[in-house]
Amino acid sequence: MFRWLSNLFAKKPKFVSLEDKVVVHIHGQKFEAPVTLDDGSTISDVMKDLDKWSRNNWRRVPDMVRQDCINELRVKIPKDLATKFKVDYLNGRAIGSFDSYFHFGTGMAIRNVLRNQLLDNELPAVMYGSEEAHNWDDYYLGCLQEYIEQELTVT
Repeated sequence: MFRWLSNLFAKKPKFVSLEDKVVVHIHGQKFEAPVTLDDGSTISDVMKDLDKWSRNNWRRVPDMVRQDCINELRVKIPKDLATKFKVDYLNGRAIGSFDSYFHFGTGMAIRNVLRNQLLDNELPAVMYGSEEAHNWDDYYLGCLQEYIEQELTVT
């Protein structure tokens, strides 16, 4: 059974996001498609809005706690990954835009690192309609932006 599962995952299509188009590789074939939403905006536009929203949430976390979280990232994020983040930031792209699965892979790992410093329920509430949410999903991109800005200032 496990061999069947690993064969299934080995044949999974590879998705690569390149700013405003998606490139899919399936069994050696390459397919490209533009990514434009109904209102004419692109995935990059949406990601930049999400970054801004997350940054505003992040600013609600006390300064000392924010710095503790950033210091944890400084220790845990590999240098080659930090370089990719810097390139995105310097080119005006959303951090992590080099990976279409960023939120579900690398982003999850980053959120888990941040939970070492601050649990989700300790974050300020974010309102979704009438519901309160306490979740690193709403904050981690803002934290990454501040981390990259500090790294660029130091180097």
